[in-house]
Amino acid sequence: MSFRTLYYAMMIAFSPTLAPTTQASTAANPTQKTEYESDPQGTAMKDGKSMNVASEDVFVSKGEIGVISDIDSTVKKAGASEAYPGVLELYQALDRGPSGDGASGDVTFVTARIPILAKRSARFLTARGFEDPVIETGKLKSFLSAAVGGRANIEEKIADASKRFDAFPEQFFVLFGDNSQSDPEVYRELLEKYPNRIRAAFIHVVKECNEAERFEGLIPIQNYAEAAKHLEEMALISSQDSQNIQSIVHSASST
Repeated sequence: MSFRTLYYAMMIAFSPTLAPTTQASTAANPTQKTEYESDPQGTAMKDGKSMNVASEDVFVSKGEIGVISDIDSTVKKAGASEAYPGVLELYQALDRGPSGDGASGDVTFVTARIPILAKRSARFLTARGFEDPVIETGKLKSFLSAAVGGRANIEEKIADASKRFDAFPEQFFVLFGDNSQSDPEVYRELLEKYPNRIRAAFIHVVKECNEAERFEGLIPIQNYAEAAKHLEEMALISSQDSQNIQSIVHSASST
């Protein structure tokens, strides 16, 4: 367990102001609610957990590709102030679709972070074009489990991602994660659970790994230009968007 994880755990355990609340709030809006309800302004939360609400007020797009993504080491390096080159542009391209006229609202972020820590991620995403981002957060048990590769984090992420699959049974998905913790295990189990619903599952390789079985059925990538090429070939994003993302990545790598 890292010092940072232990530090946050102690803060939460001994500070009533940081403990997950039983009142509801939104990930990007601290206004509290007392029951689950449709919220066109963001994510509904209760008992310290965010919840995807199967409501046309919240998710207006139907029949389009959905995106489910981890945050740390997938969208950005933990503690970094900027996203990996091209990743957010790629998610927005998938949200628009290859024709460019898709309705927004198909991107869901799933993280082991507990709600108090996920608020920082919500602010980060909002500032970069994801208005009122939908974030499924973790519990303290799964948050601590993530640091040591425990099963609790895997089960929590599977349950959180499954909410979106089950709420929209006719929707297909593209998954994004990384190999720093348990995303490969989570996504392999989701592939077994929803074998005909996942168009692609990408794993951002942030550390060397010689365990080939971890990547079975998954697509390892070194950067998001590689993912863009795959998705263009699958006709899930436009060639213009793909070229733009590749240019962003290549420009970043040359500086």
